[in-house]
Amino acid sequence: MKFTKPDLYLLVVFIASLVLFAVGGARVFHASNDFVPVYTGARCLLHGCNPYDTSQLEPEFFQAGGRPSDLPSWQIDVPVYPPSTFLVLSPLALLRFPAARLVWFLLNGFLFASGAGLILSICPPPHRWLATILVSFFLVTAGILLVLGQPAVFAISLVVIGAACFSVAALSLLAPFCFCLASRSSPRSGASSCSTL
Repeated sequence: MKFTKPDLYLLVVFIASLVLFAVGGARVFHASNDFVPVYTGARCLLHGCNPYDTSQLEPEFFQAGGRPSDLPSWQIDVPVYPPSTFLVLSPLALLRFPAARLVWFLLNGFLFASGAGLILSICPPPHRWLATILVSFFLVTAGILLVLGQPAVFAISLVVIGAACFSVAALSLLAPFCFCLASRSSPRSGASSCSTL
């Protein structure tokens, strides 16, 4: 079976995406330090407690099925996310922690890989191999961001997807939604990504 060049580009990115999921998936259940504060804060808001008070966050975390080994040091991972981040993550806060962590990992991985594929799709043909190499490099090395559960991965992926949507007339109305969700989920990352566009 002979592949055409565009198929080879996508095949390389697909393999890099598999590596992303394999590297991240091997460690996702051992270190989600960046996800714990936002998940627990969103869960705390849903149950009417203060998402910035660590004495209230810990009981919420344990009630959601979190283990003491999953709990980061609150002195290092201080809960500083704005309420808008908790609002965006509130659907995940309805799930128990192990399930929410898995869904967050898969969602971020899918969005990150989709964003990478969209970057490749809008790249001009003469530079497609260079773009393929760079995108694949980002995918292969981003496993730790998925493991930690960084909300910035979600935000940056949505900004890239939104930017790609502008190039397709039928999807141009989806772009503002992606930008808005990105800026609400990780205001620093989403806003700075949007400002560079």
